[in-house]
Amino acid sequence: MRHFIISFVTALALFNITVSAEENISADEAVILPPPLEVYGELPSMRFMTLSKSGRYIAWVHSDPQIQQLRVIDLVEGKLAGGFALDDFFPIGLTFTNDKHVILSGSKVVDQKSVFRDEWDFDAALSLNLETGKIVQLLRGTSGLVPQSGMSRILGPGPTTDEVMMAAWKAGRSKMGSNMRARADADQATKDLFRVNLNTGKGKTSERGYIDTRSWETDAKGKAYAYIRYSNDRNDFSFYARKGKKWEKIFEDNEAERPRFSVQGMMPDSTDFLITTESSETNGLGIFSMGRDGQYKGPHYLKEGKEISDLIFTRNRDLLGIEYTGYRPEYKMFNAKHQNIINQITKAFPEAAVSLTSWTDGFEKVVFKIDGPNNPGSYYIFDSAKMEITFLADPRPSLPNEKIAKTEIFDYVAADGLALSGVLTWPLGKEGATNLPTIILPHGGPKSHDTLGFDWMAQYFASRGYLILQPNFRGSDGFGMALLEAGYGEWGKKMQTDLSDGLAKLVSEGHADPERVCIVGASYGGYAALAGGAFQPEIYKCIVAI
Repeated sequence: MRHFIISFVTALALFNITVSAEENISADEAVILPPPLEVYGELPSMRFMTLSKSGRYIAWVHSDPQIQQLRVIDLVEGKLAGGFALDDFFPIGLTFTNDKHVILSGSKVVDQKSVFRDEWDFDAALSLNLETGKIVQLLRGTSGLVPQSGMSRILGPGPTTDEVMMAAWKAGRSKMGSNMRARADADQATKDLFRVNLNTGKGKTSERGYIDTRSWETDAKGKAYAYIRYSNDRNDFSFYARKGKKWEKIFEDNEAERPRFSVQGMMPDSTDFLITTESSETNGLGIFSMGRDGQYKGPHYLKEGKEISDLIFTRNRDLLGIEYTGYRPEYKMFNAKHQNIINQITKAFPEAAVSLTSWTDGFEKVVFKIDGPNNPGSYYIFDSAKMEITFLADPRPSLPNEKIAKTEIFDYVAADGLALSGVLTWPLGKEGATNLPTIILPHGGPKSHDTLGFDWMAQYFASRGYLILQPNFRGSDGFGMALLEAGYGEWGKKMQTDLSDGLAKLVSEGHADPERVCIVGASYGGYAALAGGAFQPEIYKCIVAI
């Protein structure tokens, strides 16, 4: 039996969502009708589920058709600990710095006609003090800042528990040496590092940057230990690291058409820097290390047929493990105990895709989301002290699980022999049925891929009796650079026949009715739909390009 930790969420909502029967339909008939379109298409009621540092509190963004709210629950006392309405603030991330402060990152469209033409989408970070209930915008009121976007990222903890480190553009002269070619004038902005008070929102300069500073890295005590500079005008890229009280340049490239790499922290149990970049050598995102001699080492943590999708860190940017792409995410943790916890979680949901969403630094508690057969992405929490998995919440309360169609991985081979796969969604209650009306639903990008996660459009069509195929055709990412690069130069060609080859297998197995096939897509998927009608009109009876 599932334990409902957040069972009182509905009571906190401003109103309950109900699905009423259409006019002139009897109550008995209404029972068998699938939910309407808006139930499938609405935002999940819960997003950004995040644990506090100790695991005592959990926060999320709650959405319903009328309002969005930040909500924080005390898991020990089982009561609401704080929150606020977001109004027109669009959330993009959520984090706790400790058990006292929760920070919501997001953006808002504002009128800056005095500086920019028309309106501008600015991002920012809002800090909520759970003890006082006070909300402040971080960096607001900080002296010398120029109007800018990009002020929502928290780099790490500050020197005190009431501070965090952030970077922002500040007007004024940068401290340039005589050997620097790009000398800043007094009215030119530099990207500086600030220690920001979570109770007042004001920032205090910690390090002065340059007009071409791109990023800063800070340690657990808020001290800067590295920064990157890059000039678009000169293609100059350089990486600096702190040595005692001074900075030394440990890497440079004077012919870099783009920044060479990003610094993510330090390698586990090493004094080398952890850097990431993208290349064919690493199947997309690659992890390297670099010592103070400026030499690359790696790539590290490669996995055959997989791409690295994310790095798993503590709040102090200590690397705990790696997440790999695929229909079901896979994880490599450096600590055997942490790996065992993930193994226990995935074992409990063998057919589902398990995605970690939040964790305490020692993995004492882990919040995760599952997507899979007949599940809309429900949240659970693992307590390592009790060795217990507990249900937290269903993000789509107005869509019963029995109204969610079954998804599965569909393998097939393209006409030229390339092994491909996709996501197959069966009509509700008709798993394995034959002669079904079918929709081919190619993803956008095309550098993207479909997974077993809840897809509102596929689920809506499946609820109306359609068989849905979402092919991960050549040119898709997530399955290695070979598949991605196989799509180069193949728009409207092999990328297109990859779609119809998947359909051909469904027809040969008797599941798809070849006389009732539609192709639907958005972005690149919209192009693929139009190309399907142009190049293979005999296959598709309808075309929808979004």
